[in-house]
Amino acid sequence: HSIIEISELKEAGVEIGPKTIMEASKEVLYGAHLKATDYELGYSLVLEDFYWLKHRLAYLVRDIKNDKYLPESLKERAMEIYDSFTDYKDF
Repeated sequence: HSIIEISELKEAGVEIGPKTIMEASKEVLYGAHLKATDYELGYSLVLEDFYWLKHRLAYLVRDIKNDKYLPESLKERAMEIYDSFTDYKDF
């Protein structure tokens, strides 16, 4: 997950360091986080790790509902990711 996030941030031109979270735009940070989450959930399917998938989906829905820093512009994308994996959460 972290490797994908860092890769996405670097691709967006964000300098990685101790102040990255404080200085980078929330759009870019959360965009990278959502891309990493999507990858992580997909990889859990490849591994057939449905426990991990269910665990991470719970975090994702919690963040969608309660994370006051999640930009409104990315909530729809977050829900799309959640919805694309919900068929597998009860395996």
